[in-house]
Amino acid sequence: MRTNAFLERLEAFDVHRAVAESARQSQDQLADMQRFQMSEGKGRDGGYMLRYRDDPYFQSLAGALAYERWKMKISPNNEKPAEYADFIIRGDFYSTINVQVTNNFIDFYSDSHIASDINAKTRNTAFGLNEASYQEAWIYLIRPKLLKKIAAGTGMRINRR
Repeated sequence: MRTNAFLERLEAFDVHRAVAESARQSQDQLADMQRFQMSEGKGRDGGYMLRYRDDPYFQSLAGALAYERWKMKISPNNEKPAEYADFIIRGDFYSTINVQVTNNFIDFYSDSHIASDINAKTRNTAFGLNEASYQEAWIYLIRPKLLKKIAAGTGMRINRR
């Protein structure tokens, strides 16, 4: 391909649209990543979201600690300290976690009637991937699709290592 033709194609290539399309094609996997992150008890800031003893749902510390012990018996997760909530017990909540991609944002949300309560309890950290998860999403989901779009849109051959 001649240099002028390549430059014209490159200038005409809409990288913002290509990134958004690549993310849109990965919406289901992004929602799965959100669910997994929550199962580890982590929020979008990378920290743990909520300790059971701090959850206003429990009317006493004894009740919170009893629930914490019971939860570890039914769903042990060696990666997550036992005292942190993962909201897995609410399968109806997990099944409503979705992703909407616009040109500038990847928005994680839930249509569940308890979503706003969970988000409030977690100081608005429940929805959204943390930095490590975003990096993983970029490397394994979005970037490969974007490289294919760049190659198709510009005629450039992409050598992936």
